[in-house]
Amino acid sequence: MLKKLGPYARPYSKWIAVGVLCSAAEAIFELLIPLVMADIVNIGIETANQNYILQKGLLMMGMAVISLCFGLGAAASSSVAGQGFGAELRRAEYEHIQDFAFSNIEKFSTASLVTRLTNDVNNMQMTLMMGMRLLVRAPVMLVAALVLSIRLSRDLSNVFLVVIPLLLIVIVLILTKAGPLFRSLQERTDALNLVVQENLTGIRVVKSFVREDYEEEKFAKRNGDLKESSMRAFGMVVINMPVMMLIIYSTIIAVMWFGGKMVYAGTLPVGDLTAFFTYITQILMSLMMVSMMFMMMTRSIACAKRIVEVLDERPAITDDSAKADAAVKDGSIDFDHVFFKYSETSPEWVLKDVNIHIPSGATVGILGGTGSGKTTVTEKLQEYFGADVSVLHHDSYYKRHDELPFEKRKLLNYDHPDSFDTSLLIEDLRSLKAGHTVHCPVYDYSIHNRTDRTEEVHPTKVIIVEGILIFADAELADEMDIKIFVDTDADERILRRIVRDVRERGRTLESVVNQYLTTVKPMHEQYVE
Repeated sequence: MLKKLGPYARPYSKWIAVGVLCSAAEAIFELLIPLVMADIVNIGIETANQNYILQKGLLMMGMAVISLCFGLGAAASSSVAGQGFGAELRRAEYEHIQDFAFSNIEKFSTASLVTRLTNDVNNMQMTLMMGMRLLVRAPVMLVAALVLSIRLSRDLSNVFLVVIPLLLIVIVLILTKAGPLFRSLQERTDALNLVVQENLTGIRVVKSFVREDYEEEKFAKRNGDLKESSMRAFGMVVINMPVMMLIIYSTIIAVMWFGGKMVYAGTLPVGDLTAFFTYITQILMSLMMVSMMFMMMTRSIACAKRIVEVLDERPAITDDSAKADAAVKDGSIDFDHVFFKYSETSPEWVLKDVNIHIPSGATVGILGGTGSGKTTVTEKLQEYFGADVSVLHHDSYYKRHDELPFEKRKLLNYDHPDSFDTSLLIEDLRSLKAGHTVHCPVYDYSIHNRTDRTEEVHPTKVIIVEGILIFADAELADEMDIKIFVDTDADERILRRIVRDVRERGRTLESVVNQYLTTVKPMHEQYVE
């Protein structure tokens, strides 16, 4: 995992090095201050030497200012390195997702990919920022404070033989329990994002069919699951603080008890006991910082695994099998016994044993019932032959109905030939055949109307016209050099339509079935078959 993610932090290695050095220097100067304070108590106050106290006081102030400067340097360096690392990681993830096939996206889900690009990456960059400070500062302070404490009083330092192992046991136990909880937390975040995405995508349909209550219930359930998962994960984390504070104050009480006796016996100066208290606090706070970082790392490890899963995912469709010397000779297109399905595990083929020969310069009409596989055939032709193929979708040429409100537009029969602006389609098709670029209209299914946007379609060697009713108009059909009918079983077509309209267009099952029975099926029987 480190080998996979490490290169994305490499451009900021100088900032990381500067931040680490600044954090170490900040900790060292903080550790030296208690020694100066001990000298003030043991020498300056004991001898009532005001000049000595003033000199040491100014020295302490100077050391505090230097420590502050190193702290600011560490904060600035860690911020630059952390944000840069996050940006590089996010960019690499996004660019890799662009190569995914639909099956790869379905494997993760769009909502999960959004979470991995945002929330997971944010956790990673925060861990690097905090780690550059706490994972350097805490060990330096821990080791140095232990050494200086032993130097002050070997006998009193024996208290650490009990405290440190006890703290380590508590940290290990909490980390062991917290790891799986944080992974579950990220998965619940994915689930919540999915609900929000689906609702926002199909918000017009939700309002049209008065499904707000259902959507609110669905969101409340996912939100409740996320809350429960968060409470379990962070509930385990917050246990850390009271346990640590209990151990810290117990240690201070023990040092006060034994150290007070040593001061009374004259074996330990008062200044050394004061410095010892400071080092106790620094040692135990260092352990607390380490435990906090481990908590953060537990979550970031779960996030890192999810990010690596995306980066390691191999796109289902690649150019590896393409011939290096492949070249387009004359622009002709051939499908020779082509089989295709979207997922390797799918029991049925979407395309079965397809054989097509399309000569260069031809106009192709692809017809079939709803859900028959017209779009799949068209997409595979575009995918394989690329810039040699341009496509006009009949669905893009639904007539505008700005004069009607949304409620009335929903009731129109969109499966009748009169619902299309076929004359505009014929005009654009003839312009393409004449070598001119056209601006194809864009239709929005969520509002049941054509939008103000258009898409440029450039003339190519082969032009494909795809739609259910493209042969219902004799003038349009005469423009086709090749006519292809995609014949698919009716049961399979309705199932595909249901999946498409519910998933991609945000519609309800009831509305899809009702439309199929009242308009789609009768129009298919009258104009397609």
